[in-house]
Amino acid sequence: MGEQDLNTLLKELEGNEEIKSNFSVGKPQKRNPQIICIGVSEETTKDTISDCIKEHCNLDKNSNEIKVVNSFKGKRGTFHSSPKAAIIIKSSISSQILLNSQEAVIIMAQLLNKFHLIISIYCPPGKNLEASLEIIKPFILKYADIPILLLGDFNAKSRVWGQRDLDERGSSLLAFCQQQDLVIENSPHSPPTFSSSRGDSWIDLLVTKNINSEISMDIVDDISNSDHNLLVLRYSATLDVMDSCPKICINRLNWTSLKPALFKILNSNPLEENLTESQINSMIRSIQENIIQDLSPSNKPSSKTPRRTNAIWWTRELRIKRSKTRALRRLFQKEKEPVQRASKRSAFKKSQAEYKKLILHTKRNKFKEFLSSITNSTIFGNTFNIITNKKKRSSIQKQLIKTDGSLTNNIDESIDAILDHHFPWTGNHPRTPIIPNHQDFIQLTSEEIEAVISKLQPKKAVGTDGIPGEIVKEIFFANRIWFTELLNQLLCKGIFPQIWKIARIVLLDKEGKDLNHPSHFRPICILLCWGKVLDKIIAERLSYHLEDNKLINENQYGFRKNKSTILAINNIINFNNSAVLNNRISCLLSTDMSNAFNSVDWTTLKEKISKLIIPAYLKNIIYDFLHNREAILMNKAKRYNKGIPQGSCLGPILWNIYINDLL
Repeated sequence: MGEQDLNTLLKELEGNEEIKSNFSVGKPQKRNPQIICIGVSEETTKDTISDCIKEHCNLDKNSNEIKVVNSFKGKRGTFHSSPKAAIIIKSSISSQILLNSQEAVIIMAQLLNKFHLIISIYCPPGKNLEASLEIIKPFILKYADIPILLLGDFNAKSRVWGQRDLDERGSSLLAFCQQQDLVIENSPHSPPTFSSSRGDSWIDLLVTKNINSEISMDIVDDISNSDHNLLVLRYSATLDVMDSCPKICINRLNWTSLKPALFKILNSNPLEENLTESQINSMIRSIQENIIQDLSPSNKPSSKTPRRTNAIWWTRELRIKRSKTRALRRLFQKEKEPVQRASKRSAFKKSQAEYKKLILHTKRNKFKEFLSSITNSTIFGNTFNIITNKKKRSSIQKQLIKTDGSLTNNIDESIDAILDHHFPWTGNHPRTPIIPNHQDFIQLTSEEIEAVISKLQPKKAVGTDGIPGEIVKEIFFANRIWFTELLNQLLCKGIFPQIWKIARIVLLDKEGKDLNHPSHFRPICILLCWGKVLDKIIAERLSYHLEDNKLINENQYGFRKNKSTILAINNIINFNNSAVLNNRISCLLSTDMSNAFNSVDWTTLKEKISKLIIPAYLKNIIYDFLHNREAILMNKAKRYNKGIPQGSCLGPILWNIYINDLL
């Protein structure tokens, strides 16, 4: 077709009212138009274009007068199959994918012990914005009661979040946010989120919902492989009491006023001889809450954003080189003249390559200095610390296999499956009655308690009350008489406070296991430090009676004083040598009890304890220790009545009692 024929055809098409709105004329850059495409879509091919024009010109379909050499699709109409949105998250954060499409990714993630809906979306400029938002709308409605973080490239303009006038897409986005009660966190005075030769724009937004704490967001002019700038979000969630573990920051405490404050709290809760179990539980809970409340003013975190510490290999030379590279990048991105833009791009790329090379060189030199600084006297300690620091908390990311073979559908079901496996519930059992009128109780002394408290290790993980071991020590020293009297009443009455029976669960991965089954996780129970004191006292007294009266089989080498694996191996060697000397055959049978601690039946264990010759007060408090225990994983709490309470000092001794008849 010549240009005159094309113009004639174009006029004829524009005069036809039926097809006038169904065609468009495009001119590819740097070439003259050779054909007009009518009704172009993703399915349009060269043959369909040719047949369409032949039909309009009343030409035979087999005619060779019209030939389509090539076809072009406008830039705005091109949608590749490659992903346009993504979320990259640490493996240590529990998460589950809810949607994974080309333009949107939605996950449920556990941040600071609370579920968050996190959405990443890309809204193409050539696609209706409302259609893009319809993809994520059902999820926002479904999870309307939990915190939501929505980050995306919306390609919309408004003075609400940038320095561009409102357009149609901006109006649609504002209406959507108003309908769904969403908050746009971007500031209208913030730097641009996108910079290129075409200018600056503010198209990347952070939108939130149900965020009750302060959010700070910075647009960082850092070097990356994108024209978009980084949006850095700093967010500390305000958690509910049941979902959170309050913590006391030891470094921020005023130690001078701490002891008088604790003394006042203890004196406001006097101990009486006729206190009931419920009154004791209420009093201990109240004391712990008052301690957290009174110490909270000195433990409020600073409102200032914590200063980011530089890497150990970071130098002044690197900082200068980074600043220079950033400046060259800004010059390149803002340049619109093609020749100058190419020149400035070349200068930026050269500086960027030098910057990366300098980083590698500096890292290598710093590592050599580190190796040189390690002496023979400290090499084992440093190496050991480096290696043993690799343990990380597990993340529940995959579907888990239930006992019936089906798969869990969400994180809640996965948590339930793990709790059911490791902390089983076998139904309600009657509480073991207290043995009355026992005369064998030996009063605790403050010296005995102090010996136990002194063994509390600092910087250990705290339980659900958030009170560390250092504060428990100060509680004791604030009023020794009150503290000693409390523990004596608990031991004498056979009461192990209910709040001390709650364990916070942290999961570890079993090495080499695929995390698709609850048994492939190792639960670590974090108990309250105050409860550990009573737990340790019971364990030491029980262990003394068992050993002094030789109630544990001598062939039991685990969890006993003056017993070890080495002694067990030596006995095996001696036994084998004796068999050889006497011309006898020796046989060694090795067994591994799967999920041993969790398989202990409490009813059977209590029956075994009842048959032991130990003081009645110890039996009473052990019975209560094994009653109505609770485990909390993330935001889920579960009662259990089977298995040795892991993490307690008493647990291993109870295990020895349970298997004693097998030896």
